[in-house]
Amino acid sequence: MKKKLQEWFMDNIPEDKMLWKNAMADQVIFIRDKIYRAFPIKTKEDYSKFKEALSVISTHTSKSVVLPVYNIYWGGITFILRENFYDWKVSVISSKPIDIDFKPFRLFDPEKQISPVYCEGFMDEWVFGPYTNNNKKFTIEIQDDFDLFCFFKIMFASN
Repeated sequence: MKKKLQEWFMDNIPEDKMLWKNAMADQVIFIRDKIYRAFPIKTKEDYSKFKEALSVISTHTSKSVVLPVYNIYWGGITFILRENFYDWKVSVISSKPIDIDFKPFRLFDPEKQISPVYCEGFMDEWVFGPYTNNNKKFTIEIQDDFDLFCFFKIMFASN
């Protein structure tokens, strides 16, 4: 499955009776309309490229609401991410080492091993070891949207 985010969203709007309907919409809007500001986007062309680089590749369910698993390919790096109303799981696949000292920012534990069972919607082959074990392929847990935004900002400010 690979679908543009807006198309996926329009096909999966939860029923009004779902208590977490607005939280799902907020999550999609955050990824669709706000996260790009953390990336090195300087022109309308860059923005268009970012929108093309953003897709939904899988789904998972939390609080009885179907949620997307996002894929962003930018700057030679693939990001697979999902949020389940509790936290974000992010897998990073890069052809080049990502040599950043993330510890001072305390956005995630660079030594924490994330089990595939906690990466709902991810295929097992999308889940990797911690950043400290392999800085080209790793999976991390980030607590909220603000920290996710900061993670991307640091990633691209440092590369």
